[in-house]
Amino acid sequence: MNIKKLSIHLLILLGGLMIVNPIIINWLFRIQFFTPLTTYSHYWLHPNLLAGGILVSILMIIIFYVGRLDLKSVFLSGSHLRNAFLPFIIIIIGSNVSVMVMNLLREQPIALVEQGNVLIGRFAGQLFGNALYEELLFRGIFFIQLYLIFQIKFSRKAALLFSLISAEILFALSHIPNRLWVNTPDHLWVNILALFFAGVLLNLIFIFTENLAYMVGIHALANVPFVIFQGHPGDVSLITRVLIILVSISWYVFHGTNQKRWMWTTLFGKPKS
Repeated sequence: MNIKKLSIHLLILLGGLMIVNPIIINWLFRIQFFTPLTTYSHYWLHPNLLAGGILVSILMIIIFYVGRLDLKSVFLSGSHLRNAFLPFIIIIIGSNVSVMVMNLLREQPIALVEQGNVLIGRFAGQLFGNALYEELLFRGIFFIQLYLIFQIKFSRKAALLFSLISAEILFALSHIPNRLWVNTPDHLWVNILALFFAGVLLNLIFIFTENLAYMVGIHALANVPFVIFQGHPGDVSLITRVLIILVSISWYVFHGTNQKRWMWTTLFGKPKS
C-alpha cells in the first residue's frame, strides 16, 4: 500500500492551524458563541458538533482538496467504515448491558437517562466533531506523515517512536487553550501529561487496527460513553473504556496475521507470524 506524502508546506500550515484553531474555537466557547443555536435546537446541536464541524471542514479541504490525499492514506475509506461498525456497536451494547447488570447487582432501578437528546447531541458532537477532528489530524495526518519524514534518516523503529511521541505531544499541547479557558483542571500539567499518555494508547490501537473510523468511534465513546441507562458516571466511564481496550485487543488477535497490513509491515518490517 502506497501512502501519499503531504508537502512540508502543508504540514507546516496544519501545524499553524493546530495552534490557531484551538485558540479561536475555545474563545468562541468562552463567550458562548454556539449557545443560542444549541438552545434553540434543544441541545441536538451540541457546541462540539458545531465547532468540530468547522474544524473538520477546514482540515478536509486542506488535506483532501489541496493536498490531494486519498481516504485510504488516512485509513478512513468505505471498507474501514464497514469494518469498524461491528466492534463499535459491540462496545455500545456491552457498556449498556454492563450498566444494567451493575444496577441489578446493586439493587438499583433500571431507568433511562433523562434528556436523551442531550446525550445524543453530546455524543454526535464527539463522533462528527471533536473526535473526528483530533483523530484525523493527530493520528491520520501527523503520526503517519511524520513517520514518512523520519524514516528517511532513521530506522523504522526509531522513526515509529519519534513520530508517535511527536504526534502525541502535539495532541496533548493542543488541549491547553481548552484547559485554560473552559475545562480548567486543578493541576494543568498533570492533565496535559495524562492526555499525552492517553494519546499514546490511542496511537498504539491505531497501529494495530489500521482503522481511523474505529479510532474516531472509540475516541468519541471514551469522551462521552453512549449509555442510555442511568448509572454512576465513574462506573459508566470505566466500563466503556475497559470494553474499548478488550475489543481493541480482540481486533488485533483476529486481524493481526493479515499479510497486507501497511503499518505492521512498514513500521515493524515484517507481518506478525
